[in-house]
Amino acid sequence: MSFGFLHLAPALGDFLVRYPDVTVDIAMNDRFVDLVEEGFDVAVRIATLPDSSLIARRLAPARRVICASPQYLRARGAPQVPDDLRAHDCLFYSNLPSARDWRFVAPNGSALPVTVAGRLSANSGDVLRVAALHGLGLANLPTFIVGPDLQSGALASVLDAFVTQDLSISAVYPHSRQLSPTVRVFVDFLAARFGPHPYWDLPL
Repeated sequence: MSFGFLHLAPALGDFLVRYPDVTVDIAMNDRFVDLVEEGFDVAVRIATLPDSSLIARRLAPARRVICASPQYLRARGAPQVPDDLRAHDCLFYSNLPSARDWRFVAPNGSALPVTVAGRLSANSGDVLRVAALHGLGLANLPTFIVGPDLQSGALASVLDAFVTQDLSISAVYPHSRQLSPTVRVFVDFLAARFGPHPYWDLPL
């Protein structure tokens, strides 16, 4: 939902201005939607997409960072390797089944999972962003939420060399359903608006 409010909603406004004959009914939520069963033409998903009967088009990378406020890092020190997180307060996104198991990768490419601890969890990345801004701990968040805070210095990222970058923002639609010209134009519009170097990552 964070991506929907922050980026998809403004894009929809511009799309509807450009295509005044198009009608859009958007449903925003963080649950997994069955496009075929529920009758959706297209969905925007942020995930490592499994093989399925859906066709996916990559719209943009979903870059993740471990971030905290400069005040927190001054008080607690910046972690230098993932295992240092065990001594920190971490902020959890509770919609994930393994919210406390954060995935990292070593310089040699091997997996470095770390089980972290902390006092605050939330089912909203926006809540975790505010908590990080208030110095409550380290958050594991996508840059489409915290990009402006990183650019302004309100948040600082750590452990960048260890964070796995395997997520994408994709438009998905059923293979069995013929792609309508309207949906095709919409997907093309989103791909052009976001792209491989999305604006929320500049000038990172």
